[in-house]
Amino acid sequence: MARIDPANFSAMIEKTQNSAKYKMLDLPSELLEDILTQEAKLSQNSADLERRFREKLHNIIAPYLEEIHYPSETEKLQQFACGKPDLEAWKSYCFGLMTRHASTRERLPYLETFAAFLNPYIQQSKVVLDLACALDPLILPWLQLDSQPQLICFDVQSPRIEFLNQFFKAFYRLGKAIRQDVLADPPKQKADLAIFLKEAHRFEKRRPGCNREFFLSLSARTLIVSLPSQDLAGKHSLEAYHTRLIEAAIAGLSWDWSKTCIGNELIFVIQKDETS
Repeated sequence: MARIDPANFSAMIEKTQNSAKYKMLDLPSELLEDILTQEAKLSQNSADLERRFREKLHNIIAPYLEEIHYPSETEKLQQFACGKPDLEAWKSYCFGLMTRHASTRERLPYLETFAAFLNPYIQQSKVVLDLACALDPLILPWLQLDSQPQLICFDVQSPRIEFLNQFFKAFYRLGKAIRQDVLADPPKQKADLAIFLKEAHRFEKRRPGCNREFFLSLSARTLIVSLPSQDLAGKHSLEAYHTRLIEAAIAGLSWDWSKTCIGNELIFVIQKDETS
């Protein structure tokens, strides 16, 4: 590892946060510092670090970029909620917005089946964490949450967090969204259930082998982790590869787990033992 002046970290973080590409996202300093720390271990000099940092950040953040201007969408949401929409109107609104985000758009053809699978796990929980949530909370109109669990969601984009908190205010008062990089700073909250949808493979690219430590850090009895069952083009199966990723993350731990597939999404339900 080359000797990198820590002052360069601060300069690169500030430059990135103020850049045209990322300024609107208001990314947490913890996320950027974590990437820099990891990439510095592989860098030959400051110029090499800056190149690696730009490439890694793009690979991490690019999947989150979408054609949604969250400040404008937040205003539209507030106006929509003022009309006191019924459940079907909420479903129509959420469905429309999810079509504009890649990860949730992929799930729309099997959304009802997916919600029906999640529902019993969420229903029997008092506290649920949604990790790296993106627009996952917009599935709420399809869930039958008679038990009214507390839902705490985490994402790295400030505009999206502000939008989600307005959504919770209008539709689900026990929901809360927090701006936090859960890999660099795992949640401390105790929970019955943690949901981690279509992100474990991206965490692995960001920091190889990190999912094991991440899973262990979570104070939740049950983890539901999903991963794509095929590549974006739909030509190659990823089931064996992503199953091995989960097996490696929990190898040697006395945790029960099961796997199912809904649409093009592999779903792993992991039951942690009481001592972990």
